[in-house]
Amino acid sequence: MSAHHASATLPAPRFSRAQTWTVLFLFFTGIAFLSFNYKYLDDLARQQGGTLLILPALFVLTTLDLF
Repeated sequence: MSAHHASATLPAPRFSRAQTWTVLFLFFTGIAFLSFNYKYLDDLARQQGGTLLILPALFVLTTLDLF
């Protein structure tokens, strides 16, 4: 005697384009934030001065320079 089980499979949730871009933006922003803080805290732990001088350079690199 074989038992026949009807397995109900749920459809995969569909995300809108805006939700997908929001998740990707937050993911990559989080990676950049953690990477920057890792390097900054590493410089502080090694007592290397001038670590905040990269902030203006970081600002220039992360913004669009259209002019």
